[in-house]
Amino acid sequence: MRFPGLANQLTKKSAIPAAFEFRFFVSNRTMQHQTTARYRNLLRHIRNWPLYFTRKLHKGYKGMSFVTRGNPICFRVPTWSLYLVFKEIFVSDFYGIDALLKKLPPRPVVLDIGANAGYFEMMLFSKIAEATVYAYEPIPSNCSLFQQNVALNPSLGNRIHLFNKAVTGKPQEFVELFMETEAENSVIASIYSDFDRKNHFTLRVPAISLCQILEETGIERADLVKIDCEGSEYPIIYDTPASCWGKMTFLTVEVHDLDQDRRNVGHLTRFLESQGYQVVSAPAHSNCHTLEAIRKNK
Repeated sequence: MRFPGLANQLTKKSAIPAAFEFRFFVSNRTMQHQTTARYRNLLRHIRNWPLYFTRKLHKGYKGMSFVTRGNPICFRVPTWSLYLVFKEIFVSDFYGIDALLKKLPPRPVVLDIGANAGYFEMMLFSKIAEATVYAYEPIPSNCSLFQQNVALNPSLGNRIHLFNKAVTGKPQEFVELFMETEAENSVIASIYSDFDRKNHFTLRVPAISLCQILEETGIERADLVKIDCEGSEYPIIYDTPASCWGKMTFLTVEVHDLDQDRRNVGHLTRFLESQGYQVVSAPAHSNCHTLEAIRKNK
């Protein structure tokens, strides 16, 4: 005797765990692939990579020092918040350094806006010895650590020009930043008070506009402009005069979706395209994207 209704129910019930198992398998394989890729990046970029794993054996965080592969560059990572920045650049390879370098000449001129403790520079100079960098970092403690990292590598002394300033689009003497802490190296500092709910501390810092940088440094062409400044990418880019964009060949920007109006990756993409750039972007993590813009007539 046949019971088609019962058969259908049994089929549906058996299909549910099968579908769940398949999704779990795919998710697990994806996570394994991502973990393998991160560890591969670590081994490719860092000479003393075992230190990364031995840290996991100890409670708390006591600070570490790393040495790059390629050109040996030494640098310190003293706090947990900066350790997360180190992981983003060297382990997650946020900037896709190998592909990025293929877009640059052998002796590039680089502007780094939001340089933090200089870990991007440590990565860059491990690959290209003859770059020239103008780095801008508004947080004094970050700037001080950046200077210490440069001092650990005498060859970088005349290659990196570091300025303790925030960068703006319109000229102004100072800006007010909202930060999560006064005592430690700050990672999330923004001109927007609501950028992060942990940002309760304010700091007034000297500022310089992007066009003023080009004028004061005498840069005729910036081969790379890196922008990582927690929402400030919008006024920097939107308020920079059109006459300045012809001097900037390639941009890599960390973009944060802040609203549905002008402060989102879609609107920023259209704006840069209107300034003569070809733009590509990809999701990085929650409400954050990586964006690359290359001038069409470079």
